[in-house]
Amino acid sequence: MQYSLRTVEAIAQKTIPFPVKLFLRKLNWRFFYLNLKIRNFARGRKTSPKVFCPISETFFDEFVPLFKAYDPGLSTCEQPRISPDSGARDGLRLQWLYLKNETELFKSNIRLLHFGPEYGFYKRFITMDNIRYFPVDKNNRKYSRDVGYADLAGLDFQTDAFDMIICNHILEHVDDDKQAIREMYRVLKPGGTAIITVPIDHSRSRSHEDASITNPKDREREFGQWDHLRYYGLDFHQKLASKGFTVKTVYYAKTFSSEDVAKFGLVNEPVFVCQKPLIQNE
Repeated sequence: MQYSLRTVEAIAQKTIPFPVKLFLRKLNWRFFYLNLKIRNFARGRKTSPKVFCPISETFFDEFVPLFKAYDPGLSTCEQPRISPDSGARDGLRLQWLYLKNETELFKSNIRLLHFGPEYGFYKRFITMDNIRYFPVDKNNRKYSRDVGYADLAGLDFQTDAFDMIICNHILEHVDDDKQAIREMYRVLKPGGTAIITVPIDHSRSRSHEDASITNPKDREREFGQWDHLRYYGLDFHQKLASKGFTVKTVYYAKTFSSEDVAKFGLVNEPVFVCQKPLIQNE
């Protein structure tokens, strides 16, 4: 049954028009949010807007619990919570605050390359006059028509083409992640920044990868998800640096008060801020 459901999902991704998929997705987010409100009302709980999605700049009663997700580094079960209007998860809200507060993305004219564009980010970036926006994905047919095709391991862009790259939870799906990192470095302008996130197992000093593991159940057990090819460890920082980047590992949630962490619905997920040096070593 597990594999047949995945087959149905794959067919649906290819055949259902994007506007229909997006409508159903939004309907799902709203359904779970309304369900929470009804349950709280039935239990006699007073509800008032107390959480805030910084991406859509909207208050909600609460964020919507998605599912249990195991983080082996923390040895706990955490429950991601999404914004009811865009499906944005904890880590995406955190990254938006970092981009807004700590980068030039909202202040300067930027050529932005965005892999696997998340809906919450996409709908904001597409309207920003200072951004020349390039949303791309290898499976671009599952998005709207303005999302272009791109294979991260072999990009069809000129060298030194972009001021910024956003690549969230993509590299764990790529066969040759080293080549993908090289390509991001190549197309980034000197002085440009790549914002990268991946699943990190904080209990591992070295990333766990085994190309012989191809069964979806085995991949889910070993790498956390059926379509992941590896589980990154604490050496991911060095993997990025070895391709030429100057890398900062930023735990941005630690800069917020506990009240703001709850208000924005943040998770202490590392953001890898990778800068291409102005002068490259030959």
